[in-house]
Amino acid sequence: MPYSVSLTLPTPKELAEATQAARESTWGMRYPPRRPAPLPGWIRVQFYSHLYRIRHEMLPDMEGEVMLHPSGGLDTRRVCKLWNLEECTPIDPMRWIPFERSEPNWLSPLAVSVLSEQNKCIKFIEPAPPSPTTFHKRTFRQATVHLYTSVCLFSQLSYSLTATSASSCVHLIEQGAVVIKRPWDWLDERTKIPEWLGYLVMALYFRSLLVVNTG
Repeated sequence: MPYSVSLTLPTPKELAEATQAARESTWGMRYPPRRPAPLPGWIRVQFYSHLYRIRHEMLPDMEGEVMLHPSGGLDTRRVCKLWNLEECTPIDPMRWIPFERSEPNWLSPLAVSVLSEQNKCIKFIEPAPPSPTTFHKRTFRQATVHLYTSVCLFSQLSYSLTATSASSCVHLIEQGAVVIKRPWDWLDERTKIPEWLGYLVMALYFRSLLVVNTG
């Protein structure tokens, strides 16, 4: 029975992009971090978006560990839950084709041993195409994530522009005060101009600066 994917959890595409970003962040490191070995009773699993990626020995889209059954078998629904997959199919490491199994959600201890013997992990793909329900869920989530990202970017841009405009106005006013004060002090020392006239001149000057800046 297919696993019911969650709308609130990241899609396999999102997880693959996050994995790739994490890899790129370690490029250039002399000693890049290595993934620790699985704990006893656990097994490493790898997910590939396409079968050709396995055949060309490319890096997996995602990698993780899942717990085995006490008998040594594997409930593949654990893999689906790990990466929010609808279904997952193990790949035969010798022939690079989907591994045939008698039960759709179960790998026997012998199957686990055979599939992980060569690379110490089991490789999986998701059968394509997904069901219409899963397709609509992933499409809706992708649109929602894009909308949320766009709103956040627009909010940051608006805040940045507002802060820049306000800062520019304050800077212009401070400069204007210095420009007016110097000649006004010189003129005031030599003439007796009423104080209210000085305030009027400064107010008119500040108003002209604001009009130019906002225009």
